[in-house]
Amino acid sequence: MPSPLPTDFLLWLLIGAVALYGWYCARRPHLAAPWKRVFQSKAAVVSAVVLGGYILIGFADSLHFRPRLAQAGSDVTYSPEVLSVLDLALSPLRQRRERTYSAPLATRLYSKEQMQVEGKTVRDFPRLAYGGVHLKDEADQPGDVALRIGLGLLCAAVLALLLTYGVGKLKRRNREVPWQAAGVTLGVLLALALPVAFLAGGHHVLGTDKVGQDVLYQALKSIRISLIIGTVTTLVLLPVGVALGIMAGYFKGWIDDVIQYLYTTLTSVPMTPLAPADMKLLTKFSIWPGAKSVVWQPLMKISGAVRAQSAGLIFVERNNWLSLFGYTRCCGCASRGPTPRYGSSSI
Repeated sequence: MPSPLPTDFLLWLLIGAVALYGWYCARRPHLAAPWKRVFQSKAAVVSAVVLGGYILIGFADSLHFRPRLAQAGSDVTYSPEVLSVLDLALSPLRQRRERTYSAPLATRLYSKEQMQVEGKTVRDFPRLAYGGVHLKDEADQPGDVALRIGLGLLCAAVLALLLTYGVGKLKRRNREVPWQAAGVTLGVLLALALPVAFLAGGHHVLGTDKVGQDVLYQALKSIRISLIIGTVTTLVLLPVGVALGIMAGYFKGWIDDVIQYLYTTLTSVPMTPLAPADMKLLTKFSIWPGAKSVVWQPLMKISGAVRAQSAGLIFVERNNWLSLFGYTRCCGCASRGPTPRYGSSSI
């Protein structure tokens, strides 16, 4: 049963806004022309491919549902646990939890424990419950790792051949876009992702944390958190920065001094010493620990928006902003008419 979270709508809003803006620019040549020049650059195409994969993972983690429970009766019941499509795809990583820390690709825990070996109590590193459990002999681990990496690279090579065919067709349709750079980037991503996927089937690729959770699973889950934090801070506090910047540029004087002092103070706050204290405070009051990024990142956005809006308003004012609308100043008043600097044809 679909069970969207409130934060899911923020991410959907972000993706929808980008798609709407792309559609809006595509229908207007004067807006489409700059973006066309951007995507003629190899660096821009490579960045778009990487960013697209990043957003795709975050979007998959923002499609939440409650799984249906197996029941013999006619009544349909759903689990109280809310999962995402990414959780479903990463079910092996999510469910295989160890007792505590372990190193990447390890077969034993990181800390020693009391164990019974041949009737004797010894203190040694115990075997993991899931990592490398398929190995009959731990000495076979290097060969198993190499085999899984090889299978992943083989699958990546097969997909790269299919990509080459697709890139060739796209290149014949539009020669201005560097499709080859996009294909190479996607091939590199596949060459990295597929071996990791094969390794994750039998090992903890990045090890486990204090509570035994797979670190690779947590790293993939953190993508959604970073996207949400960026969306929330932009939507909530960027208008505040824009408003303060307009006020500073319009009123000037002591109002400008106060606003400049405010954002200069926020910018000068040292982040590194305050981060541990911030995390401790939020954790003590049972607030989501990831919220520490929401506390300070928006403040940094305000200062940038204030500077940009204030400088832009002062620039327009000093360059006779009335002339932008076809007015000229004469004897202290504004009169309608053509201007030598900003002609009506340039508007």
